[in-house]
Amino acid sequence: MKTPIFDDRMESTSDEDACQHVSYLGAHATSKENKLRYLKAEIAIAIGMPSLPEDEMEKLRQEITVAENELQTILGELALVTCPIVNCPAHSFNLDQNAKTKTKTINKIKPNESSAKIANNTPAKNNDKSTVSSTTEKNKIKRNRQEEFKLPKNVARVTKDLPPVQPCTTKKLRGVRVSVQDTEEENDPPAPTTPKIKPIMMRINKNYNLILQEIYRKYQNTINKSTGDYIRIQPKSQEDNENIVKLLIIKKGQYYTKDITTPIKVVIKGLPIDTDVADIEADLKEQGIKIEKIAQLRKFSNKAPLPFFMIELKPEEHTKIANVNSLCYISVWFDPFRRKPGATQCYNCNFFNHTSKNCRMTPRCIKCGDNHRTSDCPQKERSENPHCINCNEDGHIASP
Repeated sequence: MKTPIFDDRMESTSDEDACQHVSYLGAHATSKENKLRYLKAEIAIAIGMPSLPEDEMEKLRQEITVAENELQTILGELALVTCPIVNCPAHSFNLDQNAKTKTKTINKIKPNESSAKIANNTPAKNNDKSTVSSTTEKNKIKRNRQEEFKLPKNVARVTKDLPPVQPCTTKKLRGVRVSVQDTEEENDPPAPTTPKIKPIMMRINKNYNLILQEIYRKYQNTINKSTGDYIRIQPKSQEDNENIVKLLIIKKGQYYTKDITTPIKVVIKGLPIDTDVADIEADLKEQGIKIEKIAQLRKFSNKAPLPFFMIELKPEEHTKIANVNSLCYISVWFDPFRRKPGATQCYNCNFFNHTSKNCRMTPRCIKCGDNHRTSDCPQKERSENPHCINCNEDGHIASP
């Protein structure tokens, strides 16, 4: 609770309350001074300790600033109040000391006048004492507000008139904050963005060095980097990309391409288990939604169909799917597709980190290891002792 400020003009407060308030302010100011001395001593010790963290030093500096502001506030409040009790035992001692100090100052300023009084006679001394006594009485009345501390010379902080700052709105331009005043008009059409080129991942084989030499001779701006078992080929343009793909087909290079944008997968729920995927695709097309792929989900154990249908969308089509409430005249809802943990495995070559959609490598069967897809394998029964086509070990199949 904030302590009320007493003033000589407040007639509703008694002299005793005003005296107690002056005493309270004096004690409070003394406490703040002691706290300030303690904090300054602490920071002096901290400066001599290089191992002290910087945040601890900053915390001490903030505490010193807060203590100084609180002390200035108390001293400023104390300068506005006085003790109305004449010869108050709690405040008169300091007033006498102040009066003596003022008398010494007067004697230093007027040495000739005081020496003349001493040279004349003894009554002059008595007159001098009476003058000091009268001065003390006046000081008791005028300066009763002082206690055992020194008032500051400047209580209020001087504020400087700063020139007004012009408001400046900012906007983000490719991660850099730029002032609108320094840029061109916002109505200007944006610059056309250069489409990104898909990288080509060529698998390392015996003849990969000869293929890279021919690519370098024809397309010198291409950047090639080694990443594990593959060479990442980054063409400079879309035309170079198409020509390099044709070259790899002629040279029988094993490769796959990576998608720049990842498609969004959504699961449709609420339809019967025997719904035809062609009907779902046609209904979505009528509602203005283009899909990349649609498939019915199945159980992992026995491949039994489930009443869930997964669709792949482009990022710009993702917002449209939220407005769809029914498909094939049945109410439906959508959930995000939750893929199983682990690396992506290609259904064509059964290597990892890509899909069969962009794979141009030789097919490999996960069951028998021949050059055909697993779905086309004549072996339908599960093998008792499977063989891994990736690590050439028995006891498991190739899986992430």
